[in-house]
Amino acid sequence: MTDDNDWIRTLLDEAENERMHLMTFVHIAKPSSLERALILFAQGAFFNGFVAVYLILPLNYLEKPEPEKFKALADDLSKLTDDVIARVESSPARS
Repeated sequence: MTDDNDWIRTLLDEAENERMHLMTFVHIAKPSSLERALILFAQGAFFNGFVAVYLILPLNYLEKPEPEKFKALADDLSKLTDDVIARVESSPARS
């Protein structure tokens, strides 16, 4: 395990802040059972909609194996390095 420099504390503080906003809204608005049910239904609909979109149109960059990405990156870096070295070797020296 490594130290996260209190990042978890920051996230917990933000979660507590959002919880207090929600509790304040619930206390002030006093939503009825019907309104609560509509909110739950809307959250379920959005969740299922996003899952359906992901299943229909998967994000290819998440599916690509990591070794292929690193090999392509290493090849690009090697080509760039070879080009730079060739340009430096072919340029005249300054006096």
